[in-house]
Amino acid sequence: MRKLPDLTKLKLSFWPSIKYLPSLEEIPEKFKGFNNGIFQNELIEKWFFKGLKKDDIDLLIPKAGVDKNNALIAIHVILISWEPSHEEKMAGAAFLLSEWFEEPKIKDAKQ
Repeated sequence: MRKLPDLTKLKLSFWPSIKYLPSLEEIPEKFKGFNNGIFQNELIEKWFFKGLKKDDIDLLIPKAGVDKNNALIAIHVILISWEPSHEEKMAGAAFLLSEWFEEPKIKDAKQ
């Protein structure tokens, strides 16, 4: 499992960064692409284009040893970054979701 950074909302509120973005080589192929039916990709697409609601966030159960807020902030600062491409950021963010959160029982993130 990828190490989770120690972050705080105050420090990162408006701080876009790709520091925690995995390289393209590290991201499994299944997370690269859109509309692929993978929960993590669908949730990241929703987050990126529409934003998340409390119900979306409630679906996310952190894996053992993962601080949910730190994980969400790390993904947030990647998604708000101006670099690299949307596709790369979204693939990396989906992969990080899979690394830091359990697979949810509800498969449809677009509700």
